[in-house]
Amino acid sequence: MNGELARRIDPAHTTVLSMEMQRGIVGDLARFPGPAEAVRESGILTRCASLYAAARRRGMRVVHCNAAFRPDRAGSYRNMPFVNKLLDDPEHLPVGTPSVDVVPELRGEADLESVRLHGISPFAGTDLDSILRSLGTRTVVAAGVSLNRGIIGISIEAVNHGYEVVVPRDAVIGYPREYGEMVLRHTLAPTVRRESGSSHRHGGPPGPAPIAEQMGNFLAVDCLLEGPDRLSRRGVPAIRATGSRSPMDP
Repeated sequence: MNGELARRIDPAHTTVLSMEMQRGIVGDLARFPGPAEAVRESGILTRCASLYAAARRRGMRVVHCNAAFRPDRAGSYRNMPFVNKLLDDPEHLPVGTPSVDVVPELRGEADLESVRLHGISPFAGTDLDSILRSLGTRTVVAAGVSLNRGIIGISIEAVNHGYEVVVPRDAVIGYPREYGEMVLRHTLAPTVRRESGSSHRHGGPPGPAPIAEQMGNFLAVDCLLEGPDRLSRRGVPAIRATGSRSPMDP
């Protein structure tokens, strides 16, 4: 693994962002089927648990990016049909109830939370950016649900805030699953990754390679978190981050 890649995934400056892995969204208290069914059928809950545990062992922090609603809906916007439908259900993610809690398998004692009452992604109008900057974060690893909205939003917003972004393909899911694969390939590949395509090797500008080539699989991420030497010995394809300037760069 080259020095640039090692710097970008430096555990001292990398934070895992867990997107809406809550009991009321993907767990036992979910009140709409899409994300919960996708998580159950794909088995990503187990893989996210392994990813978060590996990150903690390497000294990285995990921040749970959670959604919630006040009973009077103050602070929440009725400006999107999908969210409007959720707001009509008084039992969907009420603040202070168990439905807002992170699923137990993913919770760590030193984990942090950033809660939002509005929108579909976790940066705007929340304390997430302040948390990341206080931790000295340069790179974020985005995991959870879903590739339909939340993972797209968290990735784009992180890039806009100057962070490097890594999306482990086996720790995210969309529904239907085929659509999630399309998002990885056609939306997130050129947004959160940088890979040298054939044109770059022939002196042209870098171009996005297929997502499978860029990201490898979950094992690649897990080995990377456990140490670059192990990743190199296994011959796993390098995980490359965006070329944008990090907010913590000198």
